[in-house]
Amino acid sequence: MTPIENTNLSMASSRAKTKVKLYWNTTRYLTEVQVLKQPSFVIYGKPTVWEHQIITNQEETDYKKDTLNEFKKWFTYLKELMLFKICHILFDTDAFANDNQSIIDLLKPEIQSLCSFTIVGDTESDDDVAYILKDLPNSGSLILNGNLSAAFKGVIPPITPQLHIANGEWITYSQFLEFRAAEIIIHRCKLKGMQLNEFLRKWMRMESHRCLQNLSINISIKNDLQEICNLSHKVVQQETPQFVELSFSREELKAGFEIQRHDGATARLFVTDGGSDNEPILRMIYTCEYYKLHSLKKRN
Repeated sequence: MTPIENTNLSMASSRAKTKVKLYWNTTRYLTEVQVLKQPSFVIYGKPTVWEHQIITNQEETDYKKDTLNEFKKWFTYLKELMLFKICHILFDTDAFANDNQSIIDLLKPEIQSLCSFTIVGDTESDDDVAYILKDLPNSGSLILNGNLSAAFKGVIPPITPQLHIANGEWITYSQFLEFRAAEIIIHRCKLKGMQLNEFLRKWMRMESHRCLQNLSINISIKNDLQEICNLSHKVVQQETPQFVELSFSREELKAGFEIQRHDGATARLFVTDGGSDNEPILRMIYTCEYYKLHSLKKRN
């Protein structure tokens, strides 16, 4: 039986619920919780995916209240029935703006390590996002696509494999150095060229971001690249497309500068167009594995 069928069966009686809990092997399922205007529970099996969406009458006066109550009821019921493992939470801070913290209080006890979090919303939501991030376990990925002000004071979890920030005006240099993600993508960042230069020097001395594989961060003008790359490097020309396989993505390398860490690891630096507000994007891609792979091919 499918998760939806088992859930419906369990609602027939208390005896049916007990039997479903006893015989239903839920360990092979992962659950995504979507806190949207129409909340959903997405249950991932292999290879099938099931979705239960909360739909209430939008013409009712208490539409939002009814929807939220129905979501909380289903969350509590599925938690008891499935002992579910949440793999991802999609949270729209605009959906139930006045109740965000109560929803977070409901979700947080069930959030385990490696649960990914995506936060969206058009309305400025510094307090709610900071509340979400407070005491958040090490996540699988953290995507902050909500509207954060330059005064945002939230603390990013120390170990986050993927970190994407749509509005990074609030990020200071000291905060940036605390990020421990393998993939860091930041838009609207205010870090200066000299600060990025110092970061690269720290990386080369193995003092910072030792797990970093992919960095994408906006810079103010292309001329900043001269200040940023005012360090020991090798100019790399490129006539044919080259790609490198990273933990989370396959990235194309461009002509630019190669820098080397004290342990021999290398990274490619180059600039691309198309950032937020049409600002240039500085790319830093870990290339050590690329060169290892191609040197092995040449030997064979």
